[in-house]
Amino acid sequence: MPTLDQLQDPDFTFQAGAPFAERFGVTADPLTQPLAYEEAMYALNPRTAKGMLRLELEEATTEWTPEDEALIHQTSEDLGIKEPEYPFELGREYDLMIIAGGARNALIDRGLYGAKALESGLIEVKKTVVIGEPRRIDEKRERPAIGDWVPPHVTTAFGMATAAVDRMRAEYPDVYGESDAALSALHLQSRKPDQRAAVNEAILREGVRAGGRIAVVTTALYVPFKIHKSRAIGTPLGVEVDVVGVPSRQSVIDARTPDTYFSEITQTQMSAAQHSTAVRRLRR
Repeated sequence: MPTLDQLQDPDFTFQAGAPFAERFGVTADPLTQPLAYEEAMYALNPRTAKGMLRLELEEATTEWTPEDEALIHQTSEDLGIKEPEYPFELGREYDLMIIAGGARNALIDRGLYGAKALESGLIEVKKTVVIGEPRRIDEKRERPAIGDWVPPHVTTAFGMATAAVDRMRAEYPDVYGESDAALSALHLQSRKPDQRAAVNEAILREGVRAGGRIAVVTTALYVPFKIHKSRAIGTPLGVEVDVVGVPSRQSVIDARTPDTYFSEITQTQMSAAQHSTAVRRLRR
């Protein structure tokens, strides 16, 4: 498992992903040609190249060679993508906790994970936002897997965020009560109607001042990617960003394919290029 310092270091990410980049034809140098490197990884990612959702990656039928499939899994392990959990650090104090939006039950799992850490005294948080967007719930793939925390009349991801807020208040009244100042749903318009609202947009929207600290709660699978993506935004603002990873439900883990991991590798490499560029600009 990579250390936290390694996960936060773009150079480590580039080195760990070098065999993957070479095998799949990415020739640009991420340090001297970051934009070309990022574009090459973007073109490889089936979520962008083929317009697929993460849910659809579970149905992927790509015929990988045994060598390529082994490389995908090994790179995922080297980058920390396969780690089951990334917990909060004891004693952290946050100006803002962002519960990242997600499909199926990811949103409520993330929200309750953060609320439990706050109630237990593990962390302190001034404000929590649960983000959602106008994306329609996928009635075929997503709805059957959603628990009863989402009312049947809810049809959008923002509605899911609102339902998560209601559930968090109900289960942790001593933490949140009924105050929107402590907990609220944040509506974000994603660039595409079928995709999640971006955490980096929430960071910019909430306007935490320089010297502040933000916690982003997502699923463990996405932590390596989210670390770089969030720090590419937070670092120039002088804001520290910690990314916490909630364990996935076993049924979700079992449904993952090599395409799922392939996508997360490219996402992580792309975001590392953005993070690296942001850091270098600050040093000029």
